[in-house]
Amino acid sequence: MTRPGPKILTETLLALTWATARLRLQSFESVMAALPVRSTPGGAIASDDAAQLSRAFKAWDRRLPFRTKCFEQGLAAMAILRRRGHEATLHYGARGAGDALEAHVWVTSGDVPVVGCENTSEFRELARYPAE
Repeated sequence: MTRPGPKILTETLLALTWATARLRLQSFESVMAALPVRSTPGGAIASDDAAQLSRAFKAWDRRLPFRTKCFEQGLAAMAILRRRGHEATLHYGARGAGDALEAHVWVTSGDVPVVGCENTSEFRELARYPAE
């Protein structure tokens, strides 16, 4: 398993900063509308590239002074994938956690898991963007 290089670390840092700022300042609908439109009809990201993205997001999650959990990472991953011309689906799910409800966001590109996908079988998908 190789470490993410400087280019991908920079790209994920910028996307995380963008997603965090947008989520704090705008509605979810505005944030989703601001995502880049796929410029080319591309397919799914290669699994090796998806693994690099996932590792880069995990690295920043431990180091940044602002929240970079699943929702921020999901929006950032969507922006990166779309900017690169890949398919991207943001999934929103929930599970019961005792008396509480726990939500989770994950992103896939076609059938390729990108970010937040480690425990998705524990969550019931409630919505996805874009909707099928």
